[in-house]
Amino acid sequence: MEQLAHSVDPFISLLGIFVLAVFVGYYVVWNVTPALHTPLMSV
Repeated sequence: MEQLAHSVDPFISLLGIFVLAVFVGYYVVWNVTPALHTPLMSV
């Protein structure tokens, strides 16, 4: 496992984390209830 981690380019691992963050953020933002959405967006 340790050898596999060293063979992966850091850019690729960061890109993977970024893609996961985009999916999670999209899911969280579009599943906010309307009651919460208005106070959050008014700030």
